[in-house]
Amino acid sequence: SFGTAGNVFGAAEALAAYLLVGGQGGSGGNGGGNSSTPGDCSVKILVVGMNDETLFGPGRVNVSANGQWGKTAMGALHATGLSYSADRSTGFVSSIAGQSNSGMNGWMFKVNGVVPMVPAKDKLLSEGDEVVWWYSTDMESTGPDFGGGNGSTDAGSGSVAEVLKNKLIEDLDLPPELTNLLKTWTCPRNCMAQRRLWRL
Repeated sequence: SFGTAGNVFGAAEALAAYLLVGGQGGSGGNGGGNSSTPGDCSVKILVVGMNDETLFGPGRVNVSANGQWGKTAMGALHATGLSYSADRSTGFVSSIAGQSNSGMNGWMFKVNGVVPMVPAKDKLLSEGDEVVWWYSTDMESTGPDFGGGNGSTDAGSGSVAEVLKNKLIEDLDLPPELTNLLKTWTCPRNCMAQRRLWRL
């Protein structure tokens, strides 16, 4: 048991420090930061659900040429760890995080602000690319901006403080799991962990 909120945050700080100094271990492959093998690249990804809620990110994942979907937009989705359903031969995504396509509504993606004319399994990625997956209710939609420019990707109230907090956390370049934990974790008003976070 962690006990008080301060101890939970202390454990999170210790974990972050451990990961930042190279304690990521020899396996994995979805961690943040620079890629570690020649067949890998690090990309940014954001996944926005049907109610404009952030399901993942914005954060970084590593995609590998040797991975299930290779260095593709589908590989980036796979690297988030979100559950999804996709046809192996066509790459057509029918569901992400339990949110299924319905009629003309469903999942779309874009890379570096452009909706490609190829399936996600065929859209190759390069180091630093920005991938956005979103649940679209409009076939003409170009989707949310990677940085939340349309206000739908702020993962919360959308307040200036929340947006700044998320930007600061993203700039730390932590593994996706820790990034999402820090973005979604809340504590009672004026708790010790909250005060410590804002001193970073």
